[in-house]
Order: sequence, then structure tokens, then C-alpha cells
Amino acid sequence: MTIAIRESFPYRYDEVGSLLRPEKLKQARDNFRNNKIDEYALRRVENKEIDRIVEKQVEIGLKAVTDGEFRRSWWHLDFLAGLNGTQYFIPQKGYKFQGEETRSGGIKIIDKVTYNPDHPFFRDFKYLNSIVPDGITAKQTIPSPSVLFPNEQAEVFDEYYNGDFNEFLNDTIEAYKRTVQHFYDLGCRYLQLDDTSWGMWASFSKGTLSPELRPFAEATVKAINSIADSKPDDLTLTMHVCKGNYDSHYAGGVGAYDSVSPYLAQLHIELF
Repeated sequence: MTIAIRESFPYRYDEVGSLLRPEKLKQARDNFRNNKIDEYALRRVENKEIDRIVEKQVEIGLKAVTDGEFRRSWWHLDFLAGLNGTQYFIPQKGYKFQGEETRSGGIKIIDKVTYNPDHPFFRDFKYLNSIVPDGITAKQTIPSPSVLFPNEQAEVFDEYYNGDFNEFLNDTIEAYKRTVQHFYDLGCRYLQLDDTSWGMWASFSKGTLSPELRPFAEATVKAINSIADSKPDDLTLTMHVCKGNYDSHYAGGVGAYDSVSPYLAQLHIELF
């Protein structure tokens, strides 16, 4: 197991973390869905492709490497569905991107949101951390808490809290705190929160954030800062903000992040 030295990052250059899936991996996943191979065979293909891409990242000089998110079907839904109290489902429609509708996927909150000590991402990180060479940091990426906020357009539905957003928020914060601590205990020293909410909120606003979105922005600041303030000192916490990417199409409109920048400036993170 490799444990990074705190003084070695943030680095001058970095990559977001998600890489294009190779054809071998996509074919193996199709075979698994169609019951042509078992989970063990799928994982062998995943391991081989992750080994390859980690080796490539090291070769080109990256100091922090990811597994390309090669074990995920979605950048966000796989993680969210791994928390206790949530359930993945397939809605009738996909997400509306500029020029394309995506495949469909969503989350239902069906019980109290809590930390899952058996979250599959923990096993995945252990593998990544076991193959990175000395001097290289295994970078873990997870969606920001804001991505779990109930939102019909985002296909996230509350079927448990009955609209009590504060109770939901507090439970989500606690689940994230314990999840982050578990990653740390496994050797993680670099964790990135992927947060597309800011890009979408900026797209729906002009100049200043729309009044109906301000409570969600404030809740996101509260959540992220609670997580950041409780993390170990030698765990670097960063954030990736964007407006989505699906087949090179974006979800939010074009334009600057001026309307959300006052909230971003309040976050207790170390790097955007």
C-alpha cells in the first residue's frame, strides 16, 4: 500500500480522473450484463485495463493517478447508489444535454441515508492503491454531496424524508464524513469531489444566483465545509467543477461562473 507524503501536492498539473472506456472493457461489461461472463471474469478485464492506464499515467509524468473510473457505469450514480438508503433505477428518459439525450439512470432515496462500510468503492480504491508505484499518489474521485440533492431534472427523488431537506442534508453530511474517513484509513491522501451542480446553477442564472437556487448553494457550502473541517489534516481535498460531458456534449448553458463564485470562495478545499 502506498501512502502519499502531504507536502508533495497539489501538483502543478493534474487530470480530472475519468477516462474514455476502452472497447475491451465495454465489451466485457456487455457480456456481464448478458450473463455471458461472471463478475470474476469482468473484474479480471477491469484489473488489466486499470493496470494499463495507471502505467500510462505514470509514464507520461502524472504524480497523481486514477483508475480511470473504469469500474463505474456512471461517474456519479454508482457511488450514490452505494450509500445506504439509496437505490439506483432506470427512468423512462435520459438527461437533456445540448444536442443529445443521454441513456437513462437515476437515484431514489428510499431510507435514511447512511454510511456503507461495504461500499464497493472501498474495494476499488484498495486495488488502485496496491498497484501505484512509490512516489505516485492514488487519487480517489467521488461526486459532491450536492449531486444527491433531490431534483427531478437530475432524476434524484426523495421517497423517504418527505421534503425535510435539513434532516436529509445532515444525514448526507454524516454519511460523507464517515466515507471520507474510511478512504483515509485505506491510505487515501488525495480525494476529489466532482460537483456539476455549480455549473448547472450558473447556467440558470445571470450575474447573481437565482433566488430559488441560493438555499441549495448555501447547503452545499455547509456540507462540503463540514466534510472538509472533519477530515484528517494530511488528506488533500479538491474539487472538479464542470457543466457535464456526454459524447462531448455539455448539459448546462455557456457562460461564466460569476453567479456561483461567491459560494465557491467559501469552500474549505485546497484546489479547484
